Amino acid sequence: MLSKMSALYDWRLAFWLAGETYNDFAMNVAKATTNLLKKRIADVAAMNYIGIETLFLSEVTDGYLMQLSGTTRVAAGSEHLFTFALEKIHGMPNHGEYCALAPL
Repeated sequence: MLSKMSALYDWRLAFWLAGETYNDFAMNVAKATTNLLKKRIADVAAMNYIGIETLFLSEVTDGYLMQLSGTTRVAAGSEHLFTFALEKIHGMPNHGEYCALAPL
């Protein structure tokens, strides 16, 4: 979910440079859910009710935003290209860990 921080920048660049579709509402909601997730990261790490609920709502919101905007750009960007390359080299590791490493 935190890899969305780089995905949103990628989406904006794709709009400016390649003329891809863009939805400002979806971008702002995605930023808000990412900010909420960052604020509750201790709860997510503790796997308590608030943390699990925050992850769940973030995932559901991502699905809604992808449907609304007509693209996966709201949730996935170049960090996934990095991840897919590593998965091809090393087999099937933890997808989320690779996505989190990519923006670093």
